[in-house]
Amino acid sequence: MIDYCLIAVVGLANLLLQTRFLFGGDSSEYVLTAQTWSIPHPPGYPLYSFLINLIRICLPVYTVAWRVALLSSLPTIASALLIYWLAHYFLKRRLPALAAAFLYLVLFPVWQYSLVPEVFALNNLFILLITALIVKYQHRPHSRYLSLICIGLGLALVHHQSIIFFLPAWYGLLRHRPPPRWRHRYLLFFLMGLAFYLYVPLAASRHPLIDWENAATISGFFRLITRSSYGTFAAFSGSVPNLFNQLINVFSLLIFIIKDFRLIGIVFILLGLNRIRKFQPALFRFLVIALIAQLFFIFLLNFWLSASFSLAIYERFLLATYTILPIPFAFGVAEFTDLMDRTAKRWLHSLDLRRLVAGGSRLFVVLFIIIVAATNFPSIRQLASDRRFETVARSLLSSLPKNALVYLQNDSLYFTANYLNTQEKIRPDVHLLTIQMLSRDYYRQRLHRELPDLYLPPVTSHMVYDFLQKNSRHFPIFFEIPGLKDYWLPYGLVWKYYPSVNAAQSDIKTALAFNYRYWTTQLPKPLDPAAEKILFLNDLQSTVADMYRQFGEMLVLQKQYAPAEAIFKQILSGYQSGNNDIYLSLLKLNLAKNNCVKAKLYLEKLRPENSLNQTKERLLYYHQCDHNNPEIYRFLEQYNRLKSGSSGAADDN
Repeated sequence: MIDYCLIAVVGLANLLLQTRFLFGGDSSEYVLTAQTWSIPHPPGYPLYSFLINLIRICLPVYTVAWRVALLSSLPTIASALLIYWLAHYFLKRRLPALAAAFLYLVLFPVWQYSLVPEVFALNNLFILLITALIVKYQHRPHSRYLSLICIGLGLALVHHQSIIFFLPAWYGLLRHRPPPRWRHRYLLFFLMGLAFYLYVPLAASRHPLIDWENAATISGFFRLITRSSYGTFAAFSGSVPNLFNQLINVFSLLIFIIKDFRLIGIVFILLGLNRIRKFQPALFRFLVIALIAQLFFIFLLNFWLSASFSLAIYERFLLATYTILPIPFAFGVAEFTDLMDRTAKRWLHSLDLRRLVAGGSRLFVVLFIIIVAATNFPSIRQLASDRRFETVARSLLSSLPKNALVYLQNDSLYFTANYLNTQEKIRPDVHLLTIQMLSRDYYRQRLHRELPDLYLPPVTSHMVYDFLQKNSRHFPIFFEIPGLKDYWLPYGLVWKYYPSVNAAQSDIKTALAFNYRYWTTQLPKPLDPAAEKILFLNDLQSTVADMYRQFGEMLVLQKQYAPAEAIFKQILSGYQSGNNDIYLSLLKLNLAKNNCVKAKLYLEKLRPENSLNQTKERLLYYHQCDHNNPEIYRFLEQYNRLKSGSSGAADDN
């Protein structure tokens, strides 16, 4: 009991570190969901959505973000307790079990996502809870354990469908038990857990602020829970199978594990797996099947791990693997201490020396966990008071002209701005659009109710183009990423749309003046090394720095070379060191200045990319500075090929 209390006290101390403000990724969407009884993005997370609304109502203290994060911190504490129970059940030893529980609490991704609103901590709890119930059922096959397992499976499936990848491993634990009697009764318990899916149509019938699939309808309900808009087990909409990239995803999981568990932790895990293989074959079978299933799941997801945002999303899906690895870690600790005890007994005759070796081996384990915690703490402690997402979204909204229409693709910006706009009424005249939903009747009806003067074109392949053309006469329109057609100018953190080149040119002086004012006051400070470990913060900084760079490129086109160069060097020194785009911008600047020496310097720093923009600048460099180089023909051919492909894509849109 003392051990459980110790784990709980350490875990509850994390409540002081919980974020009080909006965070990146889907976190702000969940906070908004908790305010409005809404349905977040597919698969909707019905159980989680219901519980965070309940917490918000029943605990009217502190910020909403902090209250919602309780459904991350409390399940993480419960998971640590279950890890202790499982390790102690199999080993009957306190130190290895405590070591596994405390290591779990301080692993960087686990620690981070126990402090911000996210769905994965509750998913981890279900994994461990069902595993513990199966272990209890194996030891004592009482019907109540099987009933709880069935209810837990139903609730877990409602919460996060990735739980199905643990079914083979759980079956491996249960396979030696005879089939239970009264199977229909256990099916009923499973359906009781699944009943939380009813939250979705009930919440959707109230027309909440967030409802991606119109889940009040039967078709919308099934689109939501099957994630058909994304692809059921795809990482994102439009994901195309790519064997090489999917193998990189699997390899990256191993890299993350080594980085977070450290080399010593990996050694303990391998020692533990070997010990489990010898003495606990059923547990070994469970762990091996579970790990293989998680590798397969990561393989299916097919993330493109080329940017901080995709890495941050990918990192969250590793948490299920991190939840089961502390079990073999505990066995590894036991194996290590036993090995040290046996060695001391064999080679040392002094009882005092033997005790010293035994105490030293156990102290080594404790120090390892303390070092992991101390290394991660400087980054973790920043979460409680970090307001960067709110600050950036607030500055974006405040900078926009009256009645602006805005389309934001980055989840961190979109959901944070949406929360500030709808709940804090920062800019009620500014309307945040979801362009990809323009073809859906229920979304068009909502837009018509909110903006009667908005033109909604027929659903065709040119729908977005028609939408921009017609509505730009009455509304200023801004996109986070410019479209393929017509003209766009950088406007702070977004791009402003113009229906013609003349309209853009006539507004260039106003846009320049605005950007000078905006970036003088709104450029955030660079992240310190500790904050850089938080991938969503890295992505936010990259997003801001990239738009600052676009303003610099705008200055280059206006032949304002000195301020443009100052911007590029400021980004290079503090925001995007080694970033390919900033080297490309510096190449463009020096070619515009006809400075071939510096242009060559930045050309050599560029990582080759098969992109139209980079190929164009390389071709321009050879034409302007090294026209006798035979490389010019290769890049000319590449440029023509890429340009024809880009034109075809533009025509299709």
